[in-house]
Amino acid sequence: MSQLLEVTESALRTLQEVLPPAAQGTPAVRASARLADTGKPAYELAAMDGMDGPTAGDTVVTLDGLVVYVDPESAPILSGVRIDHLETPRAAGFVFRPSDAQLTARVETALNDVRPRLQADGGDVELVEVREARALLAFRGSCVGCSMASMTLTRLLEQHLREAVPELAAVTAETVS
Repeated sequence: MSQLLEVTESALRTLQEVLPPAAQGTPAVRASARLADTGKPAYELAAMDGMDGPTAGDTVVTLDGLVVYVDPESAPILSGVRIDHLETPRAAGFVFRPSDAQLTARVETALNDVRPRLQADGGDVELVEVREARALLAFRGSCVGCSMASMTLTRLLEQHLREAVPELAAVTAETVS
């Protein structure tokens, strides 16, 4: 693991098996990320050929038997991201999992979109935390004790958050007076 990003054992092993050695003898990849028009990150992982090396400003992450190059524009988006390799009966591939800090920012933005609907009825919702891709919300105001709170959670908040932040594993809520 590095300060910038993490590569799981599964991803590391797969990359070491499929990549040709780079100029310095160690397999290398370039990890990059850009924010799409939706505000969601779009990630890319590209093999470096034997002659490629770092370019000016690159962060070079040296792992056990793998070198990862990250350009300066991608570094803030990739900060804290975990690169994993998954195999299922139907497909195999690399998965980029955003950090909880990145998910927190995206959940806050998504909540700001739906918050006016709750506030119109005297209620509100607050993000308590995002941990291991699980968002914990707290109802406030008239939402506390409301018989429709569970429906608000599932039909409005959870549905909206899953669309805006599909990487979330779960959305739960607690009531706070």
